[in-house]
Amino acid sequence: MKGRKIRSAASYTIKGTIEALGANATPIPWPDTFMAIQQKTVEGCTAPTGTLVESRLYEVINNITEAQHLFEPMSSGSGMKTSEKCPGPAKNRLRFGSRSL
Repeated sequence: MKGRKIRSAASYTIKGTIEALGANATPIPWPDTFMAIQQKTVEGCTAPTGTLVESRLYEVINNITEAQHLFEPMSSGSGMKTSEKCPGPAKNRLRFGSRSL
C-alpha cells in the first residue's frame, strides 16, 4: 500500500492504521467515496465486504483485498421469550457463539 491514496474515515485510529500500512490516508465522507474512487481522487478504501456490495463500489474498483486490519465489535440481543422459542442448536449459538470469538 506504500504511497497509495486510500479513503479514510476521519477517525484517528483508522487514519493511523492506514498510514501505518504505508498508504496516504485521505479523509473523505463515506457518501463521497464512490465518486472519489471513480474520479481517481483516491485509489481505494477500507470497508467491510458487505458495505462494498451495498455501496456498489464493485462498479469502480478492480481488486479487493481482505486485509483483516480493522475489526468492528458486534452485539446481539433478544428478549427471554424470543430466545426460548429458538431451537436448541440455534439457542446455544446465540447464547455462547460470541463468547468463543
